[in-house]
Amino acid sequence: MKKQAIAVVALISAGVLIGRFTGQPAARAQGGCSVTNLKGSYGLALNGFFYDFDGSQGVYSSAGLAVADGNGA
Repeated sequence: MKKQAIAVVALISAGVLIGRFTGQPAARAQGGCSVTNLKGSYGLALNGFFYDFDGSQGVYSSAGLAVADGNGA
């Protein structure tokens, strides 16, 4: 029973270590990126914190829509 428990713990530990240190695949564009590839509507959202000149903390948030026409505009 004790040997089985040690074997299970060893297998779980090995699985965690293998999963932890394997590299993630990188996404790459096949033909490269250019302004002609960028077409359509894209939603965007920004939020975070800032400090003003007095050192007071503020919060900002913004949302919008970016539309690309495939001609760089």
